[in-house]
Amino acid sequence: MRARGSAMVEAPVVLWVLLVVLAFPLLNLTTVALRSYFVNSAVEAAALEASRARTFSQAVDGEKTAVDSAAQVVERYRSSFSNVFIDSVDTRIVAIDIASGVESVFSSKLASKADSSKNLYQIEVEVRARVSPLLSYNLAILGDIPGLTGPMGLKLKSRQFVEFPEGLNI
Repeated sequence: MRARGSAMVEAPVVLWVLLVVLAFPLLNLTTVALRSYFVNSAVEAAALEASRARTFSQAVDGEKTAVDSAAQVVERYRSSFSNVFIDSVDTRIVAIDIASGVESVFSSKLASKADSSKNLYQIEVEVRARVSPLLSYNLAILGDIPGLTGPMGLKLKSRQFVEFPEGLNI
């Protein structure tokens, strides 16, 4: 039979286990997952916006380029949330040969005019980012656990079909 008051003595240990060992790491996991979702949404929105641009890398008549549009959308999303760090935004052209299905990736504008009768064209946006947990644990016994003891690195990509392939060489 237990002595009276033993539950009161065990309560701090039980609360410590519940909060520190279970609740806070789950809160961190939820925060990292939510921030990762926001970065993913930014990448998808950036690819969609970039695919609507009339040119790839050089502005014509004051309109935004695909490269600029993607970077601006990602920055707009990033500024809405704390502890989200964007390391790079890369916008590329993906040409898919209709006959063979072979993909060619271009980091800069096309050297010649796009041929829509032979290729399908997509804009690919790749973002490298870091998302931080709500509370960082700095315990030596844990080591380095991304998303718990520090920021977690992400590399996300999204593709959209180009609406104006004739501008991919500009």
